[in-house]
Amino acid sequence: MVLTRSKVWLAIGLAVLPVFTGCGDDSGAARAKPLPSAGPAASSSSSSSAKPTTNEKPQTSGDEVAAKSGDEESESKKVALPEVPSGAGPIDEDAPEVFTKTASGLKYRILRKSDDRKPQPDDLVIAAYKGWLDGGKSFDASYGKSAPFEFMVTTRPPKGVIPGWVEGVQLIGVGGMIELEIPADLGYGPRGYPGAIPPNATLHFIMEVKEIK
Repeated sequence: MVLTRSKVWLAIGLAVLPVFTGCGDDSGAARAKPLPSAGPAASSSSSSSAKPTTNEKPQTSGDEVAAKSGDEESESKKVALPEVPSGAGPIDEDAPEVFTKTASGLKYRILRKSDDRKPQPDDLVIAAYKGWLDGGKSFDASYGKSAPFEFMVTTRPPKGVIPGWVEGVQLIGVGGMIELEIPADLGYGPRGYPGAIPPNATLHFIMEVKEIK
């Protein structure tokens, strides 16, 4: 079946709403619902096929994003460690106060190290997470639900996620915890998602990788 670009992104949006809105079933697996999510579901602004405006940098598909040590730089600004959600595991005592920025613009810091296997593109991953906006307003979390969230390390439907998650989850092994600061062009971009994500919003997440299937 051939889909137009608009239909492709609509399909992606339809895939995972429960993650952002917290609505839907308690499976944590974000099945198809009548509205988009970020869970984060890929948005049209995150597509490698999206045409940048005059002042925008070219965007990269989440499937192509992979942080490389040579492309990273440490931020100098210290940021207080996040509050751990109820039901989450502990943060390492030596967790960094600064973020590392990758070539894509993603910022991250490892809150709990793990030497276990790291997710790779197209892996099916089970994770627990909490998401919030600048200012601290939470827009969704899997904590408190009966099961963690299941997604694929890709931006493709039906279980694809935004590029910031595709890149970020590959930085931490099973059993680890990571904090992500995702710029708008790796998230929902200028469209945002009405009622949950404002236009050009920076997204913040805590994520724990529970399992790779």
